Amino acid sequence: MITLIDDPRHRLAEDGTARLSMEQAKAILDLRLQRLTALGREEISEELDKLAVEIAAISTSCVRARASRASSRPNLSR
Repeated sequence: MITLIDDPRHRLAEDGTARLSMEQAKAILDLRLQRLTALGREEISEELDKLAVEIAAISTSCVRARASRASSRPNLSR
């Protein structure tokens, strides 16, 4: 961020604050938005991975239950 405000046209005020140009302010906001977007993608990816594991476990459970029911049915064919 220092390089964004390292511009001789923009001096620090007496209170230590800087006045940014619109271009500088937009660059800072764009960086923040990129970070938030990346964070959101990471969270979504993690949630997707968790759901995939849960779906696989439920699917395996269903297959086993069906196999168990099928093997416990009496054989009606003669």
